[in-house]
Amino acid sequence: MTAAGWGYWGDRGNRKRLLFFGTLIWAAGAGLSSQASSFGQLYAFHLILAVGLGSIASVGFSVVSDFVSPRRRGLAMSFWGLSQGVGGLAGGLLASQLGAGDFRKPLVVIAVLGLVFAVLYLLTFDAPRGYSEPELADLYA
Repeated sequence: MTAAGWGYWGDRGNRKRLLFFGTLIWAAGAGLSSQASSFGQLYAFHLILAVGLGSIASVGFSVVSDFVSPRRRGLAMSFWGLSQGVGGLAGGLLASQLGAGDFRKPLVVIAVLGLVFAVLYLLTFDAPRGYSEPELADLYA
């Protein structure tokens, strides 16, 4: 449900900053979830996680579309969507191996990976809006 809000702000603001902070919120939610001592806390911390995850879903699509030419965009978007499904499956398998006796370990791994990838994302090139559109090529030459 938060993806719509993130998407709204992504259309109007700095997408790199939004995606970075959204990833930090997501990682913080995962880290806090690993420390939950009751179901109520786990639920609340997962809500925080979900707020951040909304940025990855909506703003991420926008960023990917600006890196890929219209000719290849459908393929890129299919891989983006596929990676979310495969990531969920792989994450579930990893969680079952890491957290067979303790649900906290996988959440810590997720939080740490989220922080690492958020920082790595800061080091990447930020494609301006419409960067891969042929009609706008003269603006970026």
